Amino acid sequence: MAANHSISWAVPPISMEISNPLKRWSVSTGNADIEAEFIQQLSISPVIARLLVNRGICDVKEAGIFLNPNLQYSHDPFLLPDCEKAANRIAQAVRNHEIIFVHGDYDVDGMTSCAIWTRMLRRVGAEVIPHVPHRLKHGYGVHAHAVDMASERGAKLIITCDCGIQAHEVVEYAKEKQIDVVITDHHEAGDTLPQAVAVVNPHRNDSQYPFTELAGVGVSYKVAEAVVKTLGLPTDAFQRAFLDLVTLGTVADVVPLLGENRLIVANGLPRLSESRKAGVRALLDLCGLSHGGTKKLSTDEIGYRIGPRLNAAGRIDDAAIALQLLLTDDPGEAKLLAEKLEIQNEERKKEQERIYKEAEASALEQDMSQVKVLLVAGDNWHTGVIGIVAGNLAKRFTRPTLVVSIDPETGIGKGSARSIGTFNIHDAIHSNRDLFLNCGGHAMAAGFSLKKEMLPTIREALTIYASKVLTEEDLLPVVKIDMEIDGIDADLGLCDQLSMLAPYGFANEAPVFLSRHVLILSKNITKDGKHVQLQLRSEGMNPTKAIAFNQSETFETLEQGDEIDVVYTPDIDTWNGRRQLQWAVTDARKTEET
Repeated sequence: MAANHSISWAVPPISMEISNPLKRWSVSTGNADIEAEFIQQLSISPVIARLLVNRGICDVKEAGIFLNPNLQYSHDPFLLPDCEKAANRIAQAVRNHEIIFVHGDYDVDGMTSCAIWTRMLRRVGAEVIPHVPHRLKHGYGVHAHAVDMASERGAKLIITCDCGIQAHEVVEYAKEKQIDVVITDHHEAGDTLPQAVAVVNPHRNDSQYPFTELAGVGVSYKVAEAVVKTLGLPTDAFQRAFLDLVTLGTVADVVPLLGENRLIVANGLPRLSESRKAGVRALLDLCGLSHGGTKKLSTDEIGYRIGPRLNAAGRIDDAAIALQLLLTDDPGEAKLLAEKLEIQNEERKKEQERIYKEAEASALEQDMSQVKVLLVAGDNWHTGVIGIVAGNLAKRFTRPTLVVSIDPETGIGKGSARSIGTFNIHDAIHSNRDLFLNCGGHAMAAGFSLKKEMLPTIREALTIYASKVLTEEDLLPVVKIDMEIDGIDADLGLCDQLSMLAPYGFANEAPVFLSRHVLILSKNITKDGKHVQLQLRSEGMNPTKAIAFNQSETFETLEQGDEIDVVYTPDIDTWNGRRQLQWAVTDARKTEET
């Protein structure tokens, strides 16, 4: 969820804004010189060249790796800061038969990190104690009680994953207990680092690692690979064993699917589809995604079906259930655990819907013309779902959003924040950190706690901050468009070309096109009143099927026979072995007469 990936804009593409009272259409105009070089050097079409530039890729070598995401282009893990120190200390613990305590986190990123470390270390003969905190009992991060647990079990080494970068006092406490700490994390580092044996984090100010945006599980995976090398074991076997888990955690954590993240996911999706881990297989069966290894999973299936079920445990109750699922080798146990997650996910959805309605009602009471940062609070809102609620509200109102759950007895609030566009919510909160009890996070997401009586002051401070960096246009929904093309060019051949850019995800979304003067041949609203089924035709093209998800309001004033400008992603609908073109419509408006 970090915003600033390592790919730099040597010459950034220009965007052309098309004004609208409700939405802004932002059409990239690319960079002709770089596109021409790509076309010549890589033998690709002008469309693919433009799409690469739109993703911030301005170097031929980098573009070639993007189009051929082979693991041979992965970076040396020892380039990560303190990686050699970490690998040596962990290898020493393995050789000396020390008990190793692995501390993860309660989201998919933290659970998959913990699972990789636990499975890998057990394979090389180490005694491992895996642990993930309870969201409601322990909160985020590493706490003294975890050190006590490690000490009681006789551990001499703690490995943190997806957490620990701010754990200064806890590291000192571990030293008092004569326990070494190795930190692996990907969250923003502070001005000072904990005095651990090693602090491995690509966001360190002194980091020389070529790619900063690894997920927490990506950092764990790379350091674990370094341990395998240090122990003199083959790394190719390690990669085959754990590409499934690192892919699962990377996609679920919504990090940019560029650079090394793309290498991981592009190679890991097939491994995940055919994973032999009992817990993964049980999840695939539960979600109806088992294809006997014949069909590669999509990132959407991970993000919207698998990930939420794993996350549900940590949101509603104890993430240890989900971790146990990822660690078990017993198919029977895996099936029972997966079924428990399904029940918890249903509870999560109900609780999330209830809180969202209350939070939305609170937001609607505010004058949105005066609100640049949305802050809503309620008593005893479940802290496991307020992050999702904040994200949905941010999308609904196009405002950076903070959602706070207040404990009526203590007056202490725990909150989650989600942002929009280029507004760095972590910086906004951190710049007013004296008003909060604590805070941490990324550019697009943050967590914090506060005193209830500080809510008005915090709202005012964040409004002042936002007024300096946000314009009125920033608060309008933006429809980002890669390029304008003639409708006749959006055919099955183009769809085949676009497959070169998959897998899609954050910072590498499915390409979006604009075509003008498209005729509506038919329009039908689905029974639930949310979606619109269409038949469209542009000059010279055959009637084309289209679907506009959640766009019934957009098409309310558009009728059969109207000529429209339409924003869409062309795709292939495969049914009974037949390939048929379908446009997934993002937005539309009536074509203006010229």
